[in-house]
Amino acid sequence: MKVDDNDIRVAVKKALASSVWKKEKKKDKVRKFNEAIELIINIRDLDLKDPNNRFAIEFALPNPINDPVKACVIADGDMLMQAKELGYDTIDKDWLQNARTMEKRLIKKTCKKYRFFIARADLMRLVAPSLGRYLAPVNKMPIPQPNGFSVIAPTSNLKDAVDKFKSVTRIIIKKAPLVQLKIGHKKMNEEQITENALALVHFLMQKLPRGQDNIRSLYVKTTMGHPINLARAGEA
Repeated sequence: MKVDDNDIRVAVKKALASSVWKKEKKKDKVRKFNEAIELIINIRDLDLKDPNNRFAIEFALPNPINDPVKACVIADGDMLMQAKELGYDTIDKDWLQNARTMEKRLIKKTCKKYRFFIARADLMRLVAPSLGRYLAPVNKMPIPQPNGFSVIAPTSNLKDAVDKFKSVTRIIIKKAPLVQLKIGHKKMNEEQITENALALVHFLMQKLPRGQDNIRSLYVKTTMGHPINLARAGEA
């Protein structure tokens, strides 16, 4: 489909407007919780049986969503001490080496607790055999550069690395030709949400083999609002 920047702007505006209940002869009612704003993209003509067409990429939105970063730092030595001083939850080298003898339910509980796992690069050789079977199916394996930010060098500034995930989202195309991602929330201003939507769509089009021709449909919606179809966004 043809993806027009102005249509994305209009779709965001309409999605935000649709989250307000409008009742005849009554005052408009705004929902009392901070609704998420989501971008839903249906992909077409992409053979997911071909491994080259499947990917998991971390993308930094231009405007942070600032959700609490539910991350666990996998580190050792000075970085482990720094992580503990900063109050981050951690997994150390000994934990990784002993994981094979741990109860599976305890490992699964750990994997479920966090949204991101940020690992020191030299420990990835232990992460893969100990946690790979649990993290990979739920798309939580640390992703190294250039496709991600969750594998970091021993000399990295740990606080900056973790804070970056206030704006990071993961684009996963593996089993289904669908991308559904949070691009903001209602407490953000409309321009910030629009900038995030535009950046994400353009980034995804660069990754798809045929760009916008691989996009079947695109919607913007709030948690409780009606999905706004980009193809009809310009209609009154």
